[in-house]
Amino acid sequence: MKKIFFLHTLPLLLAIVLFVACSDEKEEPQPVTPAITWAEDQTSPTFATDGGTQAVLFSSTTDWKAEVDQSWCSVTPAQGTGGEDCEVRITVEANDTPDERKATLTISSGTVTEQLTIVQVQKDAIVVAQSEYEVEAEGGTLDFTINTNVEFTVSFSADWIRQNPDTRALEEVPLSFIVDPNTNSEAREAVIMFTSANVEQTVLVKQKPRLEEQILGITYTGLSFTIPVLSGSHFAGTEIAWGDESTEPYKDEATHTYEQEGTYTVTIRSQGAETFTMQDLVGVSEIDLSGF
Repeated sequence: MKKIFFLHTLPLLLAIVLFVACSDEKEEPQPVTPAITWAEDQTSPTFATDGGTQAVLFSSTTDWKAEVDQSWCSVTPAQGTGGEDCEVRITVEANDTPDERKATLTISSGTVTEQLTIVQVQKDAIVVAQSEYEVEAEGGTLDFTINTNVEFTVSFSADWIRQNPDTRALEEVPLSFIVDPNTNSEAREAVIMFTSANVEQTVLVKQKPRLEEQILGITYTGLSFTIPVLSGSHFAGTEIAWGDESTEPYKDEATHTYEQEGTYTVTIRSQGAETFTMQDLVGVSEIDLSGF
């Protein structure tokens, strides 16, 4: 009887052991990849001479740490948990020096780091984002922002650029300028000057020359054609007409395959091209340079 009891119970015991073993297995959580992303409208903080506090917004997929590399500024909190709406606050002391100063904010999460530059202006300072801008020959509107802690005036070295009347020349405001079309075949430059009692800042504006449209025609017989390489100091390609009623915007060494082999006239429209180079003349019977 004992042997029968043992033999009938063995499968049941094995099933219990297997059930317990399976129930003890737990699904391991998938590791989260660290990633830090600045808020869409977040820019590098700029502080006036007397200092202050500004918020910096970002998102992080994991826990993070924050630090700055200069003693005249601090960041709080120094660490936090991951999330979509993370925030640290940068506090900057007053700047009593005649020099602009900078610090770096570093947000780290695991092996990932992101940085922002903190700028504090000196006394009587006018800070421009760029010292030079280039505009098209057609002219238009030039917009940029300056940071300053003083009232200032705006003047120009040429009469083809002027301040847009819709903007105010006051502290930390976006400025807008009107640039007239360049009707000459030569590039030109002008200087915008921002002046206060004790400081002057300048911005150089370069305008491209007016360029006539150039047309290069190539007669080709075959099935597939690659356009030549065009170049020039002010080169701008515009359009390629492949000769089979299909067109596309210009791009270097563009290639087109025709539905059937035949003779086609390829037309390339551009501006400012000075040279062109063809790697392969097979199938080319004529090159029309009359409009080039």
